[in-house]
Amino acid sequence: MKRRLSAILLGFLIGSITALGIEYLSSLIYPPPGELDFGDSEAVTQYMKESVPLMSLIIIVVGWAIGSLLGGFASAKFDPANRTRNALVTGGLLMLLGIFMLYSFPYPTWMMIASLFVFVPFAIIGSRLVSSDIPENRPS
Repeated sequence: MKRRLSAILLGFLIGSITALGIEYLSSLIYPPPGELDFGDSEAVTQYMKESVPLMSLIIIVVGWAIGSLLGGFASAKFDPANRTRNALVTGGLLMLLGIFMLYSFPYPTWMMIASLFVFVPFAIIGSRLVSSDIPENRPS
C-alpha cells in the first residue's frame, strides 16, 4: 500500500511539474501584454477570449498530455504490479489539477472538452509504456 501511494504521488508530481512547466514555456513563447493586470478579472477574461494566441492554448493542452503520459509512466515504473490502477488515479489527480486551472482562468470551452480526452487516457498510455516481467495485480 505504501509503495502504491508513493508511486501515485511520484506520478502526480512528475506529471504536474511537467504540465505546469510547459504552460510556463507557452507564456514565454507567447507572453501576455505587459499592461495586462491579472488582478482585473474582466481584463483577463477579455484577453483570454479575444487576444490569446491559439497556438499558446494548443501548447498548454499538449503539455497536459505530456505531463499525464510521464506521470502515468512514472507511477507504473515505480509500482509495476499496480500500473493500471496507479495510472488511473494519477490521471484523475492530474485532471483535478487541470479542472482547477480551467476554472482559475477563463479558458475556452474546447479546452475543457479536450481535458476529458487528455489526462486519464494519456496516463494510461504512459503506464502501458512500462514493460514489466511482474504480472499486474487484478482484482478478483
